[in-house]
Amino acid sequence: MKIAYLILAHKGLGQVVSLINKLAIPNSTHFFIHIDKSKYTEEEIKNLNSDVASWSSVYSTPWASFNVVKAELYLIKKALLWNADRLVMLSGQDYPIKSNDNIVDFFVNHSNEGFIAADKMPVVNWDEHQGGLYRVNRAHFLFGKKWRAFPLHTKKKPLNKLFNRAANLFHKKFLATPQIEHYYVGSHWWAITRIQAEYIKRKAESSEILRAFKYSRHSDEVFIHSILYNAPNGVFDIKNQSLHYVKGLHDSPHPDLLVEEDFNVLLGSPFLFARKFDVKKSATLKGLLDHEI
Repeated sequence: MKIAYLILAHKGLGQVVSLINKLAIPNSTHFFIHIDKSKYTEEEIKNLNSDVASWSSVYSTPWASFNVVKAELYLIKKALLWNADRLVMLSGQDYPIKSNDNIVDFFVNHSNEGFIAADKMPVVNWDEHQGGLYRVNRAHFLFGKKWRAFPLHTKKKPLNKLFNRAANLFHKKFLATPQIEHYYVGSHWWAITRIQAEYIKRKAESSEILRAFKYSRHSDEVFIHSILYNAPNGVFDIKNQSLHYVKGLHDSPHPDLLVEEDFNVLLGSPFLFARKFDVKKSATLKGLLDHEI
């Protein structure tokens, strides 16, 4: 089985190299890495290319922007050219919590299944505006360093109902496509099959699909998910679960750092990967994991 690890990173090149060294299996894995263009240039990273890793810096990838999806699609295309059987999306601050043998065995035993956690929007009892639908029924753009939206959104009544009604009309006229009946939201970190990756690539070539998501916010958490979960029944097998252990996220959009005190929890976890690790604060934990697995 050929496993392509797709890695999106914006800092800590040394940490990415450590991740590569941990997961590399000769003739079985390859790493396709995209580094935020606003932080590094192609010239700065070209010497990092090797037989096991292909580094690129094509897009500036601000948090929550559609450029994150563009970088993601760029890596998917590269992985398909390499004829990958399995594509696994990681961040530069991820780390395996199972051995390479266990990871390969898992994917061999689930060779036809894709793993991507998602909920259909609007998500019931979710604090995010309109149960998350505000991400896709408005045009979002960066103004300076702050995100703005048109139509506006607010939690204040009665303006809330007015703005939401305007957003729904705006979406119907300018953004909606029959190819996406329902929008889905979930973790950015997934593991899909080659067939599913090829399906995503084909759909991403549609101008209707691009229009539906081009101005969305946090599109990396809705784009792939919505495409796969709107596929006709029986096209392929999707498991609504993540292979990542993530700590926190209840009151913050960012996960908690994993440290030495999390070792026993990670060791007993059924997940394959975990996030997020800090090069300094998680050093002891990584050493313990390396020794154990």
